[in-house]
Amino acid sequence: MLYNTFRQSRDDADLISSLRAKNESLERELCTLRQKIMEQDELNSGCVNAELSALRSEKKRLEELVSQIRNEQQQKADLGSVEDVTELKVQKTKLEEKLVSVSAELECLQHQASNDVDAELITVHKDKHQQDTLVTFLQNEVQRYKDATHEQRIRALDLTHELREVLYAILCTLCKFSI
Repeated sequence: MLYNTFRQSRDDADLISSLRAKNESLERELCTLRQKIMEQDELNSGCVNAELSALRSEKKRLEELVSQIRNEQQQKADLGSVEDVTELKVQKTKLEEKLVSVSAELECLQHQASNDVDAELITVHKDKHQQDTLVTFLQNEVQRYKDATHEQRIRALDLTHELREVLYAILCTLCKFSI
């Protein structure tokens, strides 16, 4: 019993030392993972900061550009130049004409595409109807064939039964004459 207790305590000690070794290994792995996570966070924050800086400078540049355009528009409005106004009206008219032309072309293309799709859809429906009709016809033919085969089997069984009866009658008749 003392030997068993000694052996059990030695096994427990081995198990504890094994668990400690595993625990140390896991702790080293955890430290390595934490270090990798920190490095990755540093890399990501550097990229994010660079992107934010670029976006801020772009925003500032755009704001300055908008401010400059507003100033130019204000100056043009302040000058009240008839030439600029007429030029803008001419450009507006040209743009409106272009918009009307593009809108009409777009509507025409949409109408044509719609007609093409409708024609394609009608063709597909006709093909589907033909396929459905063919499938129904073939299913009916298969059922008719199965029914005919079944009737032939029944008729064959009836004929076999009748043949047995005739053979039995002949055998009985032969037996009567032979006795």
